[in-house]
Amino acid sequence: SDSQKKNMIKITHDKRKGQEQTDKITEPEAQEVDVTKSKTEITPTKTLQEQTEKIIEPKAQDDVYNIEALLEKKGSKYLVKWENFPENENSWEPKSSIPSFILKYYEEDLSRLGEPAPSDNEQIEENVDSEEDDFEVENILKKRNAEKGKVEYLIKWKNFGNPEDNTWEPAGNIEGYTKLIGDFEKKLAADEK
Repeated sequence: SDSQKKNMIKITHDKRKGQEQTDKITEPEAQEVDVTKSKTEITPTKTLQEQTEKIIEPKAQDDVYNIEALLEKKGSKYLVKWENFPENENSWEPKSSIPSFILKYYEEDLSRLGEPAPSDNEQIEENVDSEEDDFEVENILKKRNAEKGKVEYLIKWKNFGNPEDNTWEPAGNIEGYTKLIGDFEKKLAADEK
């Protein structure tokens, strides 16, 4: 309408002069404002892009909690000592929330509970390699001929009381136990007579 067109104004800013200039305009897309307001009360309309853009805040990273040690086991839960937290912050956690390499480390030998947890898989592999030297043959229980005629012995390991811990080993793996092998072979020969 003509009455609306008369009340429309356009505000421009001359950057060179640092002055604002007010002109009456008749374009229908111009912002309709109350001309009785002072210039300082008039705010320009945001562009469509400014109106539709959303400020995307970076997501706050989840706090990282590092396991210092597993202290106790009850069923399928472990008491976790958290790195850089006091003992009153220890918590019981299900196996599913503990990294598998840490679980493996403790479950291989529950006497490790209370010792510092390994920091990564490589540390576990180093520990396993060094522990392989710690196995000591306590007794030879049986003998069998395996694939391609290779001889294997059923070994009872020292400090391992569970029969499930006994393993079949090729003769080459226990070469250092010649006296034990000799005694077993003599006993086996005597039993066959």
